[in-house]
Amino acid sequence: MKKIVLILLANCFALIATAQNPFKVEKYTLKNGLTVYLNEDHTLPKVFGGVAVNAGGKYDPADHTGMGHYLEHMMFKGNEHFGTVDFAKEKPLLDRINALYDSLGMTTDKKQRLDIQKRINEVAIEAAQYSVPNEIDKLLKSIGGEGINAFTSEELIFYHNAFPPNQVEKWLEIYSERFINPVFRLFQSELEVVYEEKNRGQDNMGNAIIETFQANFFQKHPYQQSIIGKTEHLKNPSLNEMYKYANQYYVANNMALIICGDFDTETIKPIIEAKFGRWKSGNVPTFDAAKFKEAPFKGREVIKKRITPINVGVMGFRTIPNGHKDEAALNVMQNLLSNGSQTGALDKLSMDRKLLMAGTFPMQLNDEGAYIVFFVPKIVVQSLGKAEKIVLSEFDKIKKGEFSENQLSVAKNQLLISFYRSLEDVEERTVLMANLFTQKTDLAEYSKRMESIKNIQKADVMAAASTYFGNNYFLLQSRTGFPKKDKLSKPPFKPVIPKQELQSEYAQNLKKMPSPAPKPQYVDMEKDVNMVLGVGEKLYCVKNPLNKIFSFRIQFKKGSSQEPILAQTAAYLALVGSAKNPAKAFKQKMDSLLCTYNVSADEDEFTIEVEGLEENFAPAMELLAEMLQNPELDKKRIKNLSDEAMASDKFFKREIMEIGRSVKEYAVYDKYSTYLNRLSSAEVKKLTAKQLIDAWKELAKFAPIYHFVGTTEGEDVKKILQNAFGKTFGATHLEAKKLRVQKAYTENTILFLNNKKARQTQLHFYVFGSDYKVEEAPKQEAFNSYFGEDMSSLMFQEIREFRSLAYTASGIYRRPMEMKDKGYFMGYIGCQADKTLESMNIMNELLQKMPEKPERMDEIRSGLIMQVPAARPSFRNMSATIDAWLDFGYKEDPMKSRMPVYPTLQFSDILDFYAKNIKGKPVVVAITGDKSKIDMEKLAKFGKIVEVNLKQVYKK
Repeated sequence: MKKIVLILLANCFALIATAQNPFKVEKYTLKNGLTVYLNEDHTLPKVFGGVAVNAGGKYDPADHTGMGHYLEHMMFKGNEHFGTVDFAKEKPLLDRINALYDSLGMTTDKKQRLDIQKRINEVAIEAAQYSVPNEIDKLLKSIGGEGINAFTSEELIFYHNAFPPNQVEKWLEIYSERFINPVFRLFQSELEVVYEEKNRGQDNMGNAIIETFQANFFQKHPYQQSIIGKTEHLKNPSLNEMYKYANQYYVANNMALIICGDFDTETIKPIIEAKFGRWKSGNVPTFDAAKFKEAPFKGREVIKKRITPINVGVMGFRTIPNGHKDEAALNVMQNLLSNGSQTGALDKLSMDRKLLMAGTFPMQLNDEGAYIVFFVPKIVVQSLGKAEKIVLSEFDKIKKGEFSENQLSVAKNQLLISFYRSLEDVEERTVLMANLFTQKTDLAEYSKRMESIKNIQKADVMAAASTYFGNNYFLLQSRTGFPKKDKLSKPPFKPVIPKQELQSEYAQNLKKMPSPAPKPQYVDMEKDVNMVLGVGEKLYCVKNPLNKIFSFRIQFKKGSSQEPILAQTAAYLALVGSAKNPAKAFKQKMDSLLCTYNVSADEDEFTIEVEGLEENFAPAMELLAEMLQNPELDKKRIKNLSDEAMASDKFFKREIMEIGRSVKEYAVYDKYSTYLNRLSSAEVKKLTAKQLIDAWKELAKFAPIYHFVGTTEGEDVKKILQNAFGKTFGATHLEAKKLRVQKAYTENTILFLNNKKARQTQLHFYVFGSDYKVEEAPKQEAFNSYFGEDMSSLMFQEIREFRSLAYTASGIYRRPMEMKDKGYFMGYIGCQADKTLESMNIMNELLQKMPEKPERMDEIRSGLIMQVPAARPSFRNMSATIDAWLDFGYKEDPMKSRMPVYPTLQFSDILDFYAKNIKGKPVVVAITGDKSKIDMEKLAKFGKIVEVNLKQVYKK
């Protein structure tokens, strides 16, 4: 074993605390070529692990696009040992299916194709009697696995999930086994699921823009290919080609194991050697990037489309691949143009109303680079061409060096702080390391690349801007319109349903493997937070064990559901400065303190957040207090809010899933729906700056809750706040009147909104439950796990896995916001229009006559027990979690009382919870879809249909 110890040296402003270094990474290579990254971090009792494959969209054959994404799905189907109860009997049937797919690919006659597909369906049904659907999900769930998932990008396929520390060995066993001789069973069903994912993407405007951009910006490189695949390729899959792809790329010397979190490195290394050392090496096809080298654009190359509800421009410049020597300079330039503080040159264009919106999106890949700049002209009064010139003028200013040394310094420091802040989360860290693996580098080298930002000079940024942002670029102009969508119809196949609940011998043996007892680290409300009390105040202080980046939040428990104007008040305060320091000066001063701030309001809360370098906490608070005590009165900012409201109205009409959510909100909350209990764009236009400031001053009469995360002692934090704010806020805590109470129904009801542009039907299911009891929380968790929470649930299997009716199918029973209210069930299915009635039928059966599968109880019970050790909130979320617990009436960590109950849970408890809260109660379904493709008479059999329109569900 070749061993290299890599330590991330973080010396930027002493951001990494000396107490411990959670960014120490040990990297080594097994004899078979597998790369291993171990990042031991005991900050939280949680582990996040994954397997990275150096594959993805760019490696897909040109005549089989989407192949890598297919593999991502099929690697959840098991292998010769799990996912099956008798592979010897199953294999001949699977071989027949493979051959039939090859025949399908060579057949063009529609009738013959349909005959072949029906034969595939018949054999698949026969083979299903030996299959165990989603067994990998069940196994991972039984050891407390959470977030079990995978993703495919242009250059990476990554399989990952979180799990408790005491289950490391079992997790290693499962992940090492799953990639050995994979078997692509239940393929026909999964193919339909990919169709549904394709449909979902077609209904997403952002996805349409990115795919159109990449398909035209890249003219030689496979980056132009759709990751999910072309429709014609989806219709002609080849299992043999898929196995070929797996044999080429899923080999040890092309893969990496990455584990971050609470484990002991020396303990697990021999386990990794034994289990992952079994993997085979292979001859990985060479990808010759030089063969696909893109030529420079010849001047301004324009493509015109109609994709968006308002005019949108997307410019693309050819830049650099990952790891290029100019990477640091371009990163700094990116921050000078657009950043989280809204002080970048492009940010100011919208702030100053020169454009409606502008921003950047660097696409740094391993072979090529694309620097994307999007811009939205002001509605009605501005052309795309004029907006384009305004954007280009900002690049010219960078080239000429029209930015100060102070701006340069702030940009560099902000980038470094943001980088180290992102490394706090084990999931983000793991995904970053997976991407770095495909770049043939690691976290230590990447850290050096980031640290090199400190050495960037003004001349470096000017030179990079001049080199890469000249007159040769690509431009996508999108005007108002709807893109053409591919049509996919529901196939006339029978569902592929196993005859009974089965379990592989592998799964049975895994259960017998011993594992250490879980060691929960319950939250101690007295030790884990320091609650510093003042007159009418509540200040939570939490220690930051990792770095010198503080977080501070002012929280008012009143939001837009009580006072709709608070949404605009928050947006206004985020735009302006103080009377003493107007917006531009205020934001620059906050920037100079290396702090970012944000003001926001949701339905129930109004929050002001500041984050940055802790040594500047006191002056940042003084600056913030200056603004909150005497906000700038700027009449022009109302126009910003009005423009945004108008744009929001136009975008809403095009976002199918957003429209679906508005119908759901109307069904559940009636007139207090988020989409109705809001100020219309006309009302926003009539607002005055004084009205917004008065709304803030009215809110500020009450005492907020303060949350601080840092290394400063609680009493010192209190003094800093008192010095800064004085008596800015009142002495009485806010008791907001709650308006958003779920609506009760007396009969099954369908709220239907017709949208002929929708490729998918959006179905949201709602059942108004019973009075909530804290002691029933374990039963609720067990029910959710059984019914619709994950890939091994009833909903997922019955709707997606067996019948391929939807890509997304999930549902959970939710507790109310307040103890006195009732709980409720919310479910969601997104499916093709011609699958709507069948989806409705299956879901109705699940809700009215829930199938009983008591054999699943062991896995559910085990999963609940094993999740407890990893349930502890992170230090950034600690005080918010505790405050929410206290609001709900808990006096201690809820897991403390639930842990003894989990081992005693029986299947009868799930049935009892279902009977009390769902069975026999009215079911409400909020549907958005194309009415012409749905038999409304048959739909009416499920309940009373109430047709609604956009005006009823959305206040324009």
